[in-house]
Amino acid sequence: METIWSREERKIKNRFLLFFLLLIVFPVLFGQYRKDPISMALGGCSSTMQAGIYAVDNNPANLAYHFGREWSLIGGNFGLTNNVLSISEYNKFNGSDLEQGGAKADLLKLFELDGWRVFTDFTLIPPFNYVKNNLAFTSTLIGIGQIKVPYSMFQLMFEGNALEEEYDFDFKEQALLANEFAFSVGMPLRKLNVGVSLKHIYGFYYLNLETEESSFVTDETAVKSKALFKLQQALGGSGFALDIGFTTYEVDGWRVACSINNIFGSIEWKDEPSKLSTMLAAIYPDALPYNAQTIIRNYVLDIDSLNAHRFATLPLDSVILGYNEDVDFFRNFSTDYPMFVRLGFSKDYPRVATFFTDFTASFSDELFGVNRWAVSGGVEIDKMRFLPIRFGLQIGGRDKIAYSTGIGYNTQLLQFDMAIKLNRGFSVNSLKGAEFSFGLLFRPIY
Repeated sequence: METIWSREERKIKNRFLLFFLLLIVFPVLFGQYRKDPISMALGGCSSTMQAGIYAVDNNPANLAYHFGREWSLIGGNFGLTNNVLSISEYNKFNGSDLEQGGAKADLLKLFELDGWRVFTDFTLIPPFNYVKNNLAFTSTLIGIGQIKVPYSMFQLMFEGNALEEEYDFDFKEQALLANEFAFSVGMPLRKLNVGVSLKHIYGFYYLNLETEESSFVTDETAVKSKALFKLQQALGGSGFALDIGFTTYEVDGWRVACSINNIFGSIEWKDEPSKLSTMLAAIYPDALPYNAQTIIRNYVLDIDSLNAHRFATLPLDSVILGYNEDVDFFRNFSTDYPMFVRLGFSKDYPRVATFFTDFTASFSDELFGVNRWAVSGGVEIDKMRFLPIRFGLQIGGRDKIAYSTGIGYNTQLLQFDMAIKLNRGFSVNSLKGAEFSFGLLFRPIY
């Protein structure tokens, strides 16, 4: 018997199909972005290590050491990190009486420094990245998301609104889905290797929602609040970036390297409809806010002297006002692509182990950038060449402290590597986030 779908049933069906598409297809498309299993296992040390496909995202100068061909078959990583909560912290407050023994104050203290921040990414390496000798052609899809909930929200939640105290709602949410096409080359010179990556960045989707200004005050007669939120949404953008790297030749096992990633990097978001927005609109017209349009919009939330009497006697929309101002549909705008600087050195003890140290910094807190230095140290034990074992430690950066470990398995044709990274903790109970990465490469001998 033929099933006849009502209009509402079709909407539910379309929502399910869209969710399935985002959950299943996009993760398959996401690519690797500075998350390869070797550098992750070494605590982020990548300046002098990689010589094949993984060199493109770290230091293209190391391509000068690569001979032969290499394909990526499959690989990926998933990461989820927050700045406050761990299993031990959750168990400490779960089921407890927050009104006793100062438990509420202890809980609020966790969020006092910088609110609650969550960062996540999910990626897979596409199978068409290719390296031949010192040349590389790669395509990398990037999926990034982060959110910040301000400390004032938790104050109001657990303590209520104090008289004459002004609260600031510094809320922020960002999401990016983009693709990097890169052509990279590593060139041996007289005393060092030089590498360059030319990147074209295609932006699929960008969302930025943040508080421009806000205030929330309670006096003896009423609650007064006004907040301005800025929304940027775009589908379809384009930009360019440049990577430059340098690596010295090995002298007594020592090697020094430096790289700068995403020089002049930015994405210009256009007001022209993209193929992605057209596809989403065909699946479900309301899949994204504002019907998948590129917009900049300021939203004002204004609470005009709210108290029990006005709440009971006046229409709610005359007391709590929400409206748009400075609406600007179809406006081009650009977003900066975070730049990274890396400086590292390594010491190799042949057939025993190699020790690595890297210093990394970004100069932006946007997207995957963090405006602070990170120091990384790692060791690869390679007494068995076919089974390298790796350990790493990173201090600073987004995660402040992280421990990682990994292992590899090499044959004549294949190279498999995997790694796990524990963020802001050294045990399952104390960590506040984790990342996992794996990769399988094919190296034909003909």
